[in-house]
Amino acid sequence: KDVRSEEEITADFLKKLELMGTQSSVELSKISPAAPEYQKDYVKYFVTMDCSGKLEDITAFVYAINNSKELVKVEKMTLGGNARNVEAVQASLTVSKMIVGADPAVSPQDLVRVQGPGAAASEAPKTDAKK
Repeated sequence: KDVRSEEEITADFLKKLELMGTQSSVELSKISPAAPEYQKDYVKYFVTMDCSGKLEDITAFVYAINNSKELVKVEKMTLGGNARNVEAVQASLTVSKMIVGADPAVSPQDLVRVQGPGAAASEAPKTDAKK
C-alpha cells in the first residue's frame, strides 16, 4: 500500500502540474499549495496558481489536468487579457487532487501517515480481500 507523507503527495502533485504546464507551453507562477480537506473516504489536496500563455495553450493545460489518469481537476478558473500582448491570456486556477482510500475503515490521516523508524508495517490498517 502506498503510504506517503502529505509533503510527498503535494510535491508529486506540483511536479505533475509543472510538467503539464511545460507540455502545454503555459508559464506557471505563484504556485501555492493550500490546506488539504479531510473527508471520511478521501483527502483532497489543493493548489492555487497563476499562469499565462495563449488561450489555446491554457485550454490545452486545463484539458490535460481534467483528463489526467489521476483524480485531478480544475475547481476554479479566472481568465483575463493582457494589455501588452493581445494574444496572451492570464489565468488563475485552483486545482484539486483527490486521494481515495480503498478501505472505508481507514481514516484519511492513516492514508498519509508517515511511519517512523520504529513503526512496523503491520501497525497500518490492512484489508483482507480473500474473505
